[in-house]
Amino acid sequence: MDKKRVDLFSAWKNLNGVVVTVDSNEHVLQLLLNLKNNEQLCYLDLEQDSLQDALLNLVCELLLRKQFFQLRFNKFVTQVKNRIKEVWIQDKQRFTGKSIRWDQKVKLHNASFKCLGRVDELNLRYQADNLVLDYVNLEAIASTTLNEFIHGITRTVMRFA
Repeated sequence: MDKKRVDLFSAWKNLNGVVVTVDSNEHVLQLLLNLKNNEQLCYLDLEQDSLQDALLNLVCELLLRKQFFQLRFNKFVTQVKNRIKEVWIQDKQRFTGKSIRWDQKVKLHNASFKCLGRVDELNLRYQADNLVLDYVNLEAIASTTLNEFIHGITRTVMRFA
């Protein structure tokens, strides 16, 4: 990504989703900042193994934007989860209706969550107050046992109700 592409993509008024498959650099950050400032970004998909502080701060700012609703990570990073949690604790209401997805099994529930069981063939749900966690097993069928289901989880979705 270079400045020319940042300017081009920033000029698109209907660009509302971005998938970032390269390591973040000044151009990626500038593009995301431009889209944040234009209040047009609704969906962000990050496929990096880690996030620089500047990108992590920008992601947290996006989560507070009214139009933004879905964030997806390819990999789980504890630092990222903890930073998002800090921002959520400070302003839970602005997170309502948003979701964060990790494309892997990430145990996010603790004793404060109630297990609601399998809500359909593919989803095992936990809930605590306004936080809903879905553990997804895309290979599950109705007869899949709970133990088999848990071992086959490939996606974790956190939704703010």
